[in-house]
Amino acid sequence: MKRISPHSMRRIHRRGSGQVLLVVVVMLVVILVFGFFLFDLQGIIRLRARSQTGVDAAALAGAAWQGRTLNMIGELNLLKATTVMLTDSEDPTSPVDVAHTEQMTQLQARLAYVGPMMGLAAAQQAAKQNGLRSDSGYTSAMWEHYNSCLSGGSESYYADFYGTDPDNFGFSWVSLYSTLLFDVMADGIAANPTNTRLLNGSPVLLGAGGSLLADADFYKAVYARDYCWFYRRGIGPSHGPIDLSGIRYERNTQAFFPGSEYLSLRINFSDSMDPAQISGVSDLHVTRGQQALSAGQEDVDKVRWAVYDADWNETGNYEFINKYLRSSFKTEYTYGGACARFITHAYPQYISHNKSWKYGEQASVVGEVQSTASAKPFGSINSTAPQSIGLVLPVFTETRLIPTSLVTATPYSEDPDFYKFIIDYFGNPDYPNVPSEISAKYAYYLNAIKLYNDSASAFSTSWWTYDSWRTTYMAGADGQLGTADDRKDPCTPVFRPGGGGGSSGGPDSLH
Repeated sequence: MKRISPHSMRRIHRRGSGQVLLVVVVMLVVILVFGFFLFDLQGIIRLRARSQTGVDAAALAGAAWQGRTLNMIGELNLLKATTVMLTDSEDPTSPVDVAHTEQMTQLQARLAYVGPMMGLAAAQQAAKQNGLRSDSGYTSAMWEHYNSCLSGGSESYYADFYGTDPDNFGFSWVSLYSTLLFDVMADGIAANPTNTRLLNGSPVLLGAGGSLLADADFYKAVYARDYCWFYRRGIGPSHGPIDLSGIRYERNTQAFFPGSEYLSLRINFSDSMDPAQISGVSDLHVTRGQQALSAGQEDVDKVRWAVYDADWNETGNYEFINKYLRSSFKTEYTYGGACARFITHAYPQYISHNKSWKYGEQASVVGEVQSTASAKPFGSINSTAPQSIGLVLPVFTETRLIPTSLVTATPYSEDPDFYKFIIDYFGNPDYPNVPSEISAKYAYYLNAIKLYNDSASAFSTSWWTYDSWRTTYMAGADGQLGTADDRKDPCTPVFRPGGGGGSSGGPDSLH
């Protein structure tokens, strides 16, 4: 038997020790990387929870102030009715005191600005108290609107376009509103209201391809090569290029309405009162132990009353979403009108690696946390929706979170960077000859348009490959479309009853 020398034994031992050391090092690296990953993951989960809590608080704070303000405006309507009743209409020397009721109308109009602005400020405070920070994108977008429409007071765009007192309320709404908005913006916007009602409307791109360019999802679909997004809009790989020189930028300016654009109460004023409205006022008077307003009360047409506008009757989304809820909304709570929808962005801090990438000069953060929430004030009158009689009355008793899909977001409101791109690029006075510094600033979006227009780009050539596969797949085993063995289009959304959003066919968000 061959004996192994002590020297050979030491050499074998050293070799084995080196292998063990290598295995230990590899295992430590794996454990360390996995630990970093778990640390990042729990950070994202905690940030998501904090972000959702913050935006929930913001939505509830905003909607609560909407309810309070509507109740105050409703109380003034009741006070006007009392003023009318106290007037002896049979005595021609004692007409209804119109001057006093007009002072109440002015107060109602002021409340329509002040109340929602208090709600916006309360929403920012609620979001920040829950750990959310001011977002530069949200803040700059609001400043953009302020500077273009309200800055300058009586010399502002709004004052020139609508006048400083278009409905003869007795005060300059521009000065009041601009001051309030300035004070809110000064501390930064952490939760962005997304169901705004801008008087100057939203930007519109007219011309062939304008609707595509005005959709933020178009640019995401190009970079993600989400060809199904295009198929669902009737666009195939043989599409022609978008002629940018034929795109026209416009604003769909709205008719004047009293009150804040942010957290709008969606009310107006009317100088008439129908029998149903008189009945509603009478019921509240009786409930409070007061004399009822009679059906034949004179002089009610001499007073301006705060009334709900048509937006309160928008109930289509409620009918659609009821099938996704455990129980449907009660009839008396099925109404549109004053609601609060907010969005927040938060950015996690990674320790494992840098999670960012760029297209051109526009950076996108992978793993950003976006949270949305909607809330509204609830109330009813005689077991019917509050707007059923048209007159604003103090009937709002609580505020609740509701599915986000029930509140329609204003175009561009959830993506301030895209909003600025539309304004700065397509709204540039020199368009289509936009200065190079602006084009460089928005290279992310312009590069997506270039990829879409270029038939030789990787985006376009890959589309033809996908289109060929899609056609073959749908044709089935016999290779012929329109026969019994055809397969379902892979781009057809799958409808799954009972909830879910996105491609499932359900609403985009059930909070």
